[in-house]
Amino acid sequence: MVALAGPGQGSALAWPEFGQRFAWRQGEHVTLIGPTGCGKTTLARAILGRRDYVVVVATKPRDPVVDSFRKAGFRVTRTWPPPPTWQHVVFQPRHQRRDDLPHVRAAIAAMLDDVYVSGGWCVYVDELWYCTGRLRLGDHLTDLWAQGRALGVSLVAAAQRPRHVPLAAYSQATHFFLWATGDEGDLARVGEFGRADRRFVQQTLASFPRHDTLYLHAIEGTAIRTRVA
Repeated sequence: MVALAGPGQGSALAWPEFGQRFAWRQGEHVTLIGPTGCGKTTLARAILGRRDYVVVVATKPRDPVVDSFRKAGFRVTRTWPPPPTWQHVVFQPRHQRRDDLPHVRAAIAAMLDDVYVSGGWCVYVDELWYCTGRLRLGDHLTDLWAQGRALGVSLVAAAQRPRHVPLAAYSQATHFFLWATGDEGDLARVGEFGRADRRFVQQTLASFPRHDTLYLHAIEGTAIRTRVA
């Protein structure tokens, strides 16, 4: 893997070495942004395996994300809370028809409220735009983003495009994983992340192979290129 262009602006690490260096503390948030099929779910599984209590939010009646995490040892529950011995779960409320959407929203909102009170969980939200838009869960997620460090709750949020990401997912996240994009509007948005050089981030993502990801640490300004093995 070739080092990124620009002295001090980034380096390239194979995934095993990156995984050893990646320091992600409870209460810190992670934002993943990239198109379908780029590797977001694979990366999410890899980092979520570090946590003792993880809930994956599933919003679709048939969701490949559910199968992916089930194969990784997660158990699926339709109700909340899960049994005390279940530490890695997929929460998938009953959803068979469009008429079930109010139930789905209410069930996920109640789960997020319980996580807010109990603390200690890591919540993975796939399809962020759907949760904040169609399901109107933006206020619940914003509270977790804003209070996560104090509550001991980490929020890992995934979206396909930067323009689909709420402001709190930018301002409150410590860790970013970004995949290639050629859209000028998206490139302008990702250039605002953290302390990394704006032009460097834009030029890198505009020329990236599909499955490579650019990791940015919002506070330290670290920039590393890797690919989940």
